[in-house]
Formats: sequence, C-alpha cells, structure tokens
Amino acid sequence: AAPADRLELDPTTGVPVKTEIVSKDAMVVSLAEGSTSTVDVQEWKRLQPALGDRSLVRLSELGRQLESLFGGPQDIEFAVAEDGLHLLQSRPITTLEDVEPVESTDWDGWVDPKHTWFLTNSSAFQGPVFRLQLDAVKRYVEGQRQCFEQTGAMMARSHVMSIVNDYVYTRPPEIDADEVTARVNRHVARCQSFIDQGTSNYNEEIAPEVEAELVKLRSLRAAGGSVPARFAYLEASIEASGHIMRHLHWCMSGMTNRLDWPSAFHEITGEPIEDNDAFLHAVPNMTTRLVSQLRDLAKTVQSDPALAAAFARDQYEVLDSPAHKERPAVQRFNGQFSKLIREFGFRTGWGFGSNVDFEGTTWRMEPRKPLQLIAAYAEQDIGEMEGIEKQALRRRQQATRRIRRKLASDPERLERFETARRRAHSDLQRMENHNYLMEQSTVGQMRDAMHEMGVALVKAGMLDQPVDALHVSLEELGQVINEGETPDLRSLVVERSERRTRLAAVTPPATLGKPIERSDDTPAREADVDNGTILRGASASRGSASGPARLVQDAASAPRLHKGDVLVAGNVGPDWTPFFPLLSAVVLDEGEIFQHPAIVAREYRIPAVFKTRTATKRIREGQTITVNGDDGTVELDG
Repeated sequence: AAPADRLELDPTTGVPVKTEIVSKDAMVVSLAEGSTSTVDVQEWKRLQPALGDRSLVRLSELGRQLESLFGGPQDIEFAVAEDGLHLLQSRPITTLEDVEPVESTDWDGWVDPKHTWFLTNSSAFQGPVFRLQLDAVKRYVEGQRQCFEQTGAMMARSHVMSIVNDYVYTRPPEIDADEVTARVNRHVARCQSFIDQGTSNYNEEIAPEVEAELVKLRSLRAAGGSVPARFAYLEASIEASGHIMRHLHWCMSGMTNRLDWPSAFHEITGEPIEDNDAFLHAVPNMTTRLVSQLRDLAKTVQSDPALAAAFARDQYEVLDSPAHKERPAVQRFNGQFSKLIREFGFRTGWGFGSNVDFEGTTWRMEPRKPLQLIAAYAEQDIGEMEGIEKQALRRRQQATRRIRRKLASDPERLERFETARRRAHSDLQRMENHNYLMEQSTVGQMRDAMHEMGVALVKAGMLDQPVDALHVSLEELGQVINEGETPDLRSLVVERSERRTRLAAVTPPATLGKPIERSDDTPAREADVDNGTILRGASASRGSASGPARLVQDAASAPRLHKGDVLVAGNVGPDWTPFFPLLSAVVLDEGEIFQHPAIVAREYRIPAVFKTRTATKRIREGQTITVNGDDGTVELDG
C-alpha cells in the first residue's frame, strides 16, 4: 500500500488531535490526454500534509452533515480539487463501538506497533507543540531525512515522525544496515578529503552556505512590517532553519570532523595528556567576541556612578530617560548596545544542553535579558577578568614556543604537532562559531520572524498579542495573505491555547509502540552510591575553586550572580555560557566534555565537573562547595 497520512479530528472544530505525517516520495498526476502518470514528489513537499487545515475543517463539516443526514457515522471517500472538496461515496460504519475522546489516553493507537517510537524533547520539538511550531518540526524532520540519505549520520536517523496528542514521536526508518554503512563511509571519505587539505567541510561548504542564507533572511526582515512582508520572512526563516539545523548541522557532525586533541598532543609530544588544555586557551571565537562586548558595556556602566547605580537596581529605563540620555556615558552605552544587538540580537540560548523552550525570546524581543547580564558583569572587577584572559593567551604562546623548541630537531614530529594544533583550534572555533551561525542566528531569526508576524497581525487588528501567532499555522496565515480572508484568529487562539494547557498537564509516555528491551544488570555508578560529602563526576575543566552554590533548576531564569559563585545545574548550554566568566566553578548533573559549557569553562580557566548525576539533589542553595576539576570531585561542606 502507498504511504498515507493518518489524522484524527476534533468532530466539532475539525482541528487535528492526532497526526501521523509520512514521507510521500511519489504521486499520481493527470496528463493532458486523460491518462495518469506517477512522478517523484519534490523533496521539500514530501513531509507536507496531504490535506491542509482548510480541507480538514471542510471535511469535518461534511462528516457531521452526512452523519445527521443518514443517522449515524459514515465511512466516506472523497477527492480534493482546486474548486474544493468532492464527496465520492458514503456508507455507514457498522463496526464502530465507543467513540474515542478528543484527547485520547490511547497513546499507542496511532503509531505502527512494530516499531519503538521515542518522545522528542529538544527545544524545537518539545510538546505539546504550537501549530506554527508543528510547521517548523515538519521542515526539521525533512532536513534530517535529507541528511540521513546523504551521510547516514546517527543524529539524523530518527526522522519518521508521528504526532500524538500534540507531542512529537520519532523513529528510525527501516533500512538495510549495509546501506547505512555505505552512506557513512562515503561521508567520512568526503570529510577526510577536506581534512587532508588542512580545512573542513564546515569551513569550505557549510558555513558559507549558512552565511548566504542569513543574508537573505536579513534582507527579508528589512522588507517592511506589513502582514504579507512578514509572512514571506516567516516562510523563508522556517525553511532555512529546518535545512540548516537538521541537514547542514548534522552533515557537519561526526567523529571524522573532530580531532582527539588530548591524545594527539600526548602521542606527538610525549607530554602529560592533562597539559593539552593550555594550547586551546584564548583562541578567538564568537563566544569570546560576545564576552568582550559585554565587558566593554560593563566598563561603560562602571564609568558613570548614576548609570552604575541604576543598573544595580535593574532600572534600565534610565537609558531612555530625558534626564540621563544626554549623558556621555549613556550615549556611549546606547551606541555599544545597538552594536551588540545588531550582531547578537537573535540570540535565544538554544543549543545542546539548554533549557530554552520554543517560545523563548530573543535578545531583540527582550533587551532586558542582555541588560541584566551586563549588570552582572558591571559588579565584577573587569580589569581582573581581562587580566585572566591575557594571562591565558601568554600561557598558550609560551607553551607553544616550548614545544616548538623541544621538537625542533625532529621536523616530522614538529609538523604533525603544528597540523594537530591548527586543527584543534579550528575544531574549537567551529564548535562556538557554528552555534552562533546556526542555533542563535538561524533558529533565533525564525523565532524573530514568528514574533514579527505576530506584531503585524496585532497591528492589523487580528490578534491581541504577538505570541498568539504561534497558535496559527502557515497555511492559515497564507489564507489571510493570499485569499484576503479575515478569519476569527482570536477564537482560534483561545481554543488552541486551552487545548495546549490541558495537554501540557499530561505526562506523555517516553516511548510508544514496541517496548524497549531493558537490562536490569547495569552496574550503579560510583556517583550514584556515594552518600558521603564527596560527589564524583567527569573532569570537564581543570583547576580547583570553592564558593557558594547557586542552584539553577531547569528552565529557570538566570539569577544575579556574584564573584565566586559556583553554578550547580542539571545541564546548561549556550543559554548560560555568557555567564561563565562571572563564576568560580561549574557543577552539572549531566553535560558533555566536548560541548559548549566545557569549552567555555576551559577558555576562562573555570574548574568544572560534569556527570555527577546527583549534584542538584545533594547540594543546597548557598552551601559552600569545593570543585576539583583535576580529579572530577566536588566536596560538600557541612
């Protein structure tokens, strides 16, 4: 049988309550002479629903009319043409028993039971999804499919999607393992060809393509604030975000592209493996660039006592106050801040480990976020912070010169060292710079486009607040633009908002369909069974520091941090890394030593211990703790 979408509609409103959208690779088209032909579906259309929202509403209306006419539920056949929906056949359903409720507890009923379906909780996919978020999810999943077909990348493997009670479930496709291996090998060979030339597929292909897409999006954003202009910006940003985040992003990933610098350093130089980190300090990247601008803004705040006092009280309205805005320091600050927003204004903090949800705001949308961060910087000794960075640069330069002298008599080893060192620097820059280009600039611009669409609809009198636009689909927005219709979007928003609130109170199953075979003989980690005053984890950044613990729960807003604070959290990502220069140490329940928090901690020489499993449960707010990044331990004071 041909693959087909499956949908369950609310019988009153026609709104889908369960959806499984499958990839449709071929379609039958009519030919001029009256026959038909099967043709390939364009890639970008394959995960588009076979029926749009307008057709679903009409189909629901038709179903109710037929049920009333014939005195019972009907099994119908229909067709959709340019002039609307056409009924082909209607017959009574004789096998129907109890009618299932609109928001069903039968989670498994709408997935293929032969497979295990996994609940997806990434920022982009986290349910219950908004209607506009679902449009983005579809494009993301299509990007994953394209990446998997090209590279066999594990991160892109789960791209078969089902929507159950507005939660996203995915699974891998059925595919021959040898074919996946062949795809992986082709991609590895391609990545290696760039590495052999002293570069990477990210530097040569991916980053230039992303930068070109961002130029187009910025041009669309500047095209005006009308509803049609904002719709064009929104469509393009969703398309770009799906392509960049789930296709190009995962084409960049993989062990071939990542050098094991500690092992390479030790093998080439014979030096202790733990000394490798000195060679990666003070390597310029977009995160260090952001921190530098934040420091400069903080210095401007510190230079004016009135401005410093206002920032200490979170009174940022002083920047526009007639009594203060002519002050030289305020004028200088406003100019610097405008520059910051131009470059980093689409920042939301999305990325691996972040707790930012889909409706999280950008710095452009909520300037108070970066202003609070600047206020925290302004309470620090900026000269000391800059001195630490300069010291790290000198340490790297001295260490590099020492190894060059050591290997001077062995040109082959020296060249291997230089090649590995350059590649390690490139890897570090790629990790931070790709987050700026992809998660912050691309995903952030999609969120900005959704907000600007909402602003335009509010100005047009169709919505009450910009965030309401998240409840309206692209197709429904297109009807407003292309057909001049003025639907009652407010009622739609109320209905969908209430539904989302109900579903948000539900705990969705972690998996659906085929149960996972679990093993009960997994040994407990030492960190899980340690009940003393020592927590053990993985060393993410060397050094030792003590200070009061600042506990941050998932999705919590950033507290005002003070010099010497130790951040303790379940996990963090790019949402928190700009705060790291303010900290004395970082402790996480989870975390990965190759991801953004570890990289930034090492950059600013902040001791960090990850994968403690229980830090947020064992450590109290304000408790003094000692973090030893050399041996991966955290000591708790009484």
